[in-house]
Amino acid sequence: MWGFPHVLHTISRTCYPDTVLFWLKTITRYALTAIAAFLSSIVLSFLTILPFVPKDDDAPGGGIVLILLVVFEASLLIPLSLAVTAEMIQRKIQARRFQWSKALSRYLLALPVAIGPVYATIWVAPLMESYRPTHYLLKEAFFYCVSGIFAFFALRIRRQPPLSSTTTVVTKYLPLLPHK
Repeated sequence: MWGFPHVLHTISRTCYPDTVLFWLKTITRYALTAIAAFLSSIVLSFLTILPFVPKDDDAPGGGIVLILLVVFEASLLIPLSLAVTAEMIQRKIQARRFQWSKALSRYLLALPVAIGPVYATIWVAPLMESYRPTHYLLKEAFFYCVSGIFAFFALRIRRQPPLSSTTTVVTKYLPLLPHK
């Protein structure tokens, strides 16, 4: 009786159902976009490194370069795809055209999102757990917090600004006026 479906049903009845549905859709879009960007960065890094590694080479250098390329390309593609997705959602809410300048500013604001994962991959993961200094955990937590703060500012969705009554009338009936 008190399972997850019951909680969702209660939330959708007591809260604003459109708002809950909007945020569920938005979170799903962000998650799917990030997963698709990560998978495309893996494919892109394979396509980038394959021409340079001989087929009969078993050296670990190719794998290390592949991992570093995946991290580098994912740290560029994931913020880009999330910024474009956020701008598309914002465009839909505010009923305006897509603006590449705003998407670029969101991308520049979202670039530091990669700080935490890049630090964990390059400096923390290669060390064995028993050899890691204790400050590595604190730095990693700090960088993940910085990533979260920048993700909040880059991906936030603002509501449509309220319009005055005269502006609403003009924008509502403007398409109905005959053109000369």
